[in-house]
Amino acid sequence: MADAKRQANKITIIQHEIAQAVERERALQQELTDKTLRNRIRYQSGEQEALLPLLFEVTPTGIIVGELNERGSPKQVTVLLDAALNTAIQGWQTGGADAAAQFGSAKATVLAPILVQHPASGWYALLVIRQDSIGSSNGLRDMLRASGYEVGWQIWNQADGSFFEVSPDGTKSVGTDGAIP
Repeated sequence: MADAKRQANKITIIQHEIAQAVERERALQQELTDKTLRNRIRYQSGEQEALLPLLFEVTPTGIIVGELNERGSPKQVTVLLDAALNTAIQGWQTGGADAAAQFGSAKATVLAPILVQHPASGWYALLVIRQDSIGSSNGLRDMLRASGYEVGWQIWNQADGSFFEVSPDGTKSVGTDGAIP
């Protein structure tokens, strides 16, 4: 009987140690994820250190907007998808002369609420430059500068996936705590 009780106590101790190890593993995984996300922010050009980065990742079909969370890691705020915005992105990519004019309606309807919530007096634009959207990023850069924002950039290797880790169809976020409308 005493032997059975000893075995039961050993099992309880082992189960407790396993639970502690699982929790340590979860904490280490979270720390690694946080460090990986923080390392994505490498270049910030703001002259005033008080300015916060408003992150923009131009994709072939839309713009992903993000901020830094309380841990300093990028978090997705929204994905802007709109026919006028898509037309402007395509125009920027190909160097179309009327791309800025095409973007006017998209800026008024899609991007304006983001810019109002993040005024240039407290934020600067940090563009995530992807190989497939260099021209589009240049168009967005020019528009943001015209709107009064300081603009910095981060070259992003697409082999590493999307900066905000969004699924290819843009419908869900993976590994971020932002929301998609």
